[in-house]
Amino acid sequence: MPPAGTAELTEYELFHAWRAPGWPVDAPGVRRYVVASLRIEMKRLLSSFLIAALTAMSVSPAGAHARLDRAAPAAGSAVHGSPPQLKLWFTERLEPAFSKVRVLDRNGKQVDKGDPEVDRADAKLLRVSLPKLAPGTYRVKWRVLSVDTHVSEGNFTFNVAP
Repeated sequence: MPPAGTAELTEYELFHAWRAPGWPVDAPGVRRYVVASLRIEMKRLLSSFLIAALTAMSVSPAGAHARLDRAAPAAGSAVHGSPPQLKLWFTERLEPAFSKVRVLDRNGKQVDKGDPEVDRADAKLLRVSLPKLAPGTYRVKWRVLSVDTHVSEGNFTFNVAP
């Protein structure tokens, strides 16, 4: 049987008292203490979770995905005359064996010369040769593997004006 007053109990005993057989849930101070303790613990857990989540979001990974930095012809641009090649610059160095780019016409037919290559002097540059392109809209589709093993892919269009 518990002592008459709850003040004689340790914090641990008081917190777990509501589970002990023979203790009425509404013994003096027990319910109030349990509820207050649970609130404090929930606030601590929530605070810890929020701090961990914010820390995880603010830490930048050592290696990031290769993102398209710029292109020539530029995405969404209109060029006068057919460009001799398409150049894509990325934010990370590329793995040559696993980095590809294709240029497609309005019907989805590949129109580039099929020779995509990562530049030896600048491993962030991927290029492909183009034949003389007729006026129209062309879609560029790329898929690259950065040297830190992250795959990125995307597409954009450009127009060739007469």
